[in-house]
Amino acid sequence: MWRKFGQALEGHVCGSPQLASRHQHTANSLLDVISDRQPKTVTSAEETSTTFLDLPREILSLVLRRLPDDRSLLETAKAHEALQSIIDREDRIWQSLCEFHFTPSQIDQRKTSDKTWRKTFFELKKYFGIREVYADLIHICCHCKALFWKTLGHPCLRPGSPSVRVTPQQFVDMLIYL
Repeated sequence: MWRKFGQALEGHVCGSPQLASRHQHTANSLLDVISDRQPKTVTSAEETSTTFLDLPREILSLVLRRLPDDRSLLETAKAHEALQSIIDREDRIWQSLCEFHFTPSQIDQRKTSDKTWRKTFFELKKYFGIREVYADLIHICCHCKALFWKTLGHPCLRPGSPSVRVTPQQFVDMLIYL
């Protein structure tokens, strides 16, 4: 399985050569970790094996609080009834999501003592939308109009030239309307 994954990566990368090299290195590191640990599927695992769901509830809750949006939380809840229970009952998860996506003044406008954080989150989402978060964004140089990854830099002829970020949707729109 790991070898198939590694082979599937060959020739299917996008971005600059530096970014592709970094992705390849990261994927190879992950493949090394996986093959060292020899993970088993639930059906092939021994009865004494520890699973994600065997972790303490507090740890599971902390992991769930790291999910970036409501869609991820709701999809995770479908995976197992224990996760569903945590997501349904622990208001702190929804509070973290509210604090991540909205400003304190936005939260103050909608949060009341009788309203759960979950209900508050969906109300805030309806009125303000949620913040889009990406690991890295493409930028366009205002001087030479070149597209580049901000983290890898841009060798523009004019040092300190300003740039504008391009969201994935804007990038797709650019390609469609070329």
